[in-house]
Amino acid sequence: MSSVDDVIARLRAEAAGLTGTARVEPLSRLGQALLQRFSQLGPGAPTALADLNGAVDAFEEVLGHVGEGDPLRVNVALLLGFALSARNNYMTDDKDISASIEHLSAALESDRVPPASAAGARMMLGQQYLTRAMSRVALGQSAIGMLTATSNQSEVPEVDRAVECFRAVVDGPFISDDFRDMAQMSLEMSEAVRAVLGGSPGGFNFQNMMAAMAKLQEMQQRYASGEKPGYGPFKFTDVFNFANVGQLVNMDPMDHPVAVVHGEVDDAPATALPVEPEPEPVDLRGSLRKRLGLAEPVWESAARLLVADPPAVAVVDEVVAMAGTVVDEDEDADVVDWFLVAVTLHLRHRLDPGGDDRRAGADALLTAARRSPVDHPALPVVLRSLGAFLAVDEPLGGVLDAVAAGFAGRFDAVLAGGGVTDPDEWADLHALRCVCRAAWAVAEAGRAVERLSADYPWPGPLKAAARP
Repeated sequence: MSSVDDVIARLRAEAAGLTGTARVEPLSRLGQALLQRFSQLGPGAPTALADLNGAVDAFEEVLGHVGEGDPLRVNVALLLGFALSARNNYMTDDKDISASIEHLSAALESDRVPPASAAGARMMLGQQYLTRAMSRVALGQSAIGMLTATSNQSEVPEVDRAVECFRAVVDGPFISDDFRDMAQMSLEMSEAVRAVLGGSPGGFNFQNMMAAMAKLQEMQQRYASGEKPGYGPFKFTDVFNFANVGQLVNMDPMDHPVAVVHGEVDDAPATALPVEPEPEPVDLRGSLRKRLGLAEPVWESAARLLVADPPAVAVVDEVVAMAGTVVDEDEDADVVDWFLVAVTLHLRHRLDPGGDDRRAGADALLTAARRSPVDHPALPVVLRSLGAFLAVDEPLGGVLDAVAAGFAGRFDAVLAGGGVTDPDEWADLHALRCVCRAAWAVAEAGRAVERLSADYPWPGPLKAAARP
């Protein structure tokens, strides 16, 4: 088996031994691993549909466990939207398209989506709107009806939504030249389809459609070298991979493309240019830990900062920036990296309680807990630190609204694993688990009470019980 096959098998076994919110972390990683295998092998692989089905099932269960404000929910909604979008190619109805649109739209309402992910989500969303509009057009419609734009007016709003998505990518933050080209082409194709469906004055515009088709052919030829041997035909998704946007910039200079010059070449020796030594790589992790005065084990030393007097404002601002840069530049940042983000944000919150650092720190702490294997010695320390981010005046609300469900699952996992043997530590973690479960239950009760039927005769006691 390949390495991704091993990971999938291990995560399935791990999830099978857990229940409830404890399954969130392994299921989130399982869904991503299944999508990774689908992307590697292509849509024609024998495992393609099964991998997409498994990813959809995993992400849907995760969404059932995490609360509305949980920072994980946005990422899972994006991944679920992509999985449903890909699975629609194997379906005969538009249920997956509608579900994909719902999840992608919900994710894009959040301000936590990074620019590259938001652009990718809008591209997928626009494609779903366009596909749904075209799939609803009757296949038996006459050519005269198309050319005179006498029908399909009901699908024009769907195409307008697609145009809005693609235009937002074209006009939005720059991701890459290739990505913007694809968005521009999709925008022009959508506007041409709108004319076909009768959404433009004067009916069908054959010239617009032919120009858009020519652009499509040009892009296919331009990126034909990206076609992968193996399963399935060339797909744009095989080429536009956010993880490889900087591939050309970071490649070895000997591998760079070169210009071929024809004709006579001046053989005069070139003037030697001074060669500047390459700068030494910066160990940002080491610098951060040194700046904070941390000793090994780092997580225990960092946890003591949560109760010690905070450093000066300038120092705190510096370490917050350093910790954030570490996790921003390394997608494999681990539990310790994210724990230091949480700790530094907590230090800044104590110096300036009026900001949003406490909530952001709790989000980072939950990410740290989710990045940690159950048997990692840092996990109990990370979970115990949740108390530092809670407020006396908001016992079951505030920060807990967003993170309670996620933390409850990690507490379940670590306490069930048998690694916590100290009775005092076990008592602390159990108390925090109970508080998280209570906050989660109150939040769920509040949402449930809001959906009471209008003619239910005894809403008062339920509404009172749902108030924390």
